[in-house]
Amino acid sequence: MIALPNDWTCARCIKCVPLKEPSSGFGEKEQLLCSKIYLWCFKYKQITDPFMKFDPAKVNLRYIHIKVVAAKLSQMAYKNIPDFLRDMELVISSAVEIDEAARNHVRLFFKQYCSGVKKYLPAIRT
Repeated sequence: MIALPNDWTCARCIKCVPLKEPSSGFGEKEQLLCSKIYLWCFKYKQITDPFMKFDPAKVNLRYIHIKVVAAKLSQMAYKNIPDFLRDMELVISSAVEIDEAARNHVRLFFKQYCSGVKKYLPAIRT
């Protein structure tokens, strides 16, 4: 088990000001805001199930798994917020293509994602 530092706090618990103006880079503030959106999408477990299923046989270069987005966030691998948003939208479209039966859950996940973007990134138009 990983030992966390004593001052560690979950991204959901850290207070932050929403992004009011577009940002060109990807620093700690942008990472925190994108992490909040990512976690906001997991507010309701029943709508996240299709995104946690992973069948490597069905995944190719057009698809991205939601865990890849989490890894890229933690590694600060995004160049800017639009890169993160593109990956999230690719995750959503991938889930529909991989699991057609989950369309209603994906629709609810997308709605939750959009509400997170509006809440934390009002300067960004989706």
